[in-house]
Amino acid sequence: MTTASPDHPETDSPPRIDAHECAHIWTMLRSVYTRINGRLEEEFARQLGITVNEFDVLLYVNGAAPGQIRLGDLQAATPLSQPALSRLVARLEAHGLICRKETVADRRVVLLAATDAGRALLQRSVRIHADIIRAMLVERMTDDEQQRLVQTLSRVISVEPATS
Repeated sequence: MTTASPDHPETDSPPRIDAHECAHIWTMLRSVYTRINGRLEEEFARQLGITVNEFDVLLYVNGAAPGQIRLGDLQAATPLSQPALSRLVARLEAHGLICRKETVADRRVVLLAATDAGRALLQRSVRIHADIIRAMLVERMTDDEQQRLVQTLSRVISVEPATS
């Protein structure tokens, strides 16, 4: 059956699933995340001495234009509270992996940038990350499944969360 909606013009209606099935899907998503995250934590700690949250912050800071990311912007990169995130940033700074820069326009605003050492560590950690994602997720899927997963996750992440 084909229906049109503002979000999905002229597409097949998704099958309706009940509350039990929704809970099962959620459990599977969390299980996959927990397994992969646990393996990443083990390998990052063993090989590089960093955590997954530190990797996420380095990745986020490095992906921004130099000196264009504020501490508050990092909330999107990790599930940490603001105080925990501030401590993590202080740790990365103490290890010489990121640096803080004040802005000329407003000295209260602190911008962050990856250092050369931070970029070098990130380069090593991205390879470890890719190896684990491939082994635990990607290689267990067909090419078609991989494409559909990327398309589906891209669509889901691009939609603003519903508010109650």
